[in-house]
Amino acid sequence: MGRVLLDTRPIYTWSDPAKDPQLRSERKKPRVPLLPVATADFVLVRYISHPDLERNYNFLAEWVHYVGTWLAQGRSVYFFVHCPNEAKSPAIARYFQEQLEKAGLEIPPLPWSLLQAPPQQLGLFLDTS
Repeated sequence: MGRVLLDTRPIYTWSDPAKDPQLRSERKKPRVPLLPVATADFVLVRYISHPDLERNYNFLAEWVHYVGTWLAQGRSVYFFVHCPNEAKSPAIARYFQEQLEKAGLEIPPLPWSLLQAPPQQLGLFLDTS
């Protein structure tokens, strides 16, 4: 049995939520201390990112270190990137993947990196013209 490591630090490093009602709605995740301790042969990290990629740099640099350590110990690592603005999550995940690769860690490619061309978005209506 393992525990989920939850990192909400990035969403609590920005402006005052009392002045911006949108911030209050985005901060529904608990504000808990980060305890990056592996308790099993696998690690599951739930990283709640800040919508601005740059504000994640320092936090993700820490995670590159932890992931490298755990992989060297033979653990499996599952890293979930979530953002209050979900449209930003893929770019943040890609950045983290790039940082892991730059650190020389042997990790599988992201599924979308294997695509030859991006998939076509399906539409709701048929073009009958």
